[in-house]
Amino acid sequence: MLPSQANQDPQQQPNPADQAQGSLPGRAIRNYGGEILIAGILLGLLTLMVAPRLSSATNNEREQLLDTDLHNLRTQILAYQAQHNNTPPGFPQGNTMLIPTNEVFISQMTLYTNDQGHTSSKPSSEFRFGPYIEQVPPNPFNKNSRIRFVDFYDAFPTEADGPEGWVYQPLTGMFTANTPGTDIQGRRYFDY
Repeated sequence: MLPSQANQDPQQQPNPADQAQGSLPGRAIRNYGGEILIAGILLGLLTLMVAPRLSSATNNEREQLLDTDLHNLRTQILAYQAQHNNTPPGFPQGNTMLIPTNEVFISQMTLYTNDQGHTSSKPSSEFRFGPYIEQVPPNPFNKNSRIRFVDFYDAFPTEADGPEGWVYQPLTGMFTANTPGTDIQGRRYFDY
């Protein structure tokens, strides 16, 4: 018996049997647990209602970023080509007889170049073109910035395939996102 209960009349002391049947102290514990359960259910329902909206907002942002990145990359590829005797970026030393590579593309687009497509980290009277971009941006959907090059003699793919972020065919100028799926209007990301 607790000291505070020693001075009480025995008839006023709580009966353990009453507590088991739901008297005030036991009921308070059960109600508190019930309130937590109800609050958890309500939070779960709220999450189910809000999560799709957040997800679509994220997709909308990715779609806008994809559209902007593609516009910027295509524009800068055309600018490079106009300043390099109609030779698109990616070809070593600007020689269209050589196989274009991801590394050469990145160098030619992010460094200073001369007329032949040779690169330098510093501008000079010879290396007077560029840089065109700071870096190849990662695809907003697959987070990959690598580019899959398609040879001139191969057909350009008709759909996204592989892990690369982008697909580029230098001699035709085709450049697109290597992203499967469609936007809310049903337009394929690959066709942006």
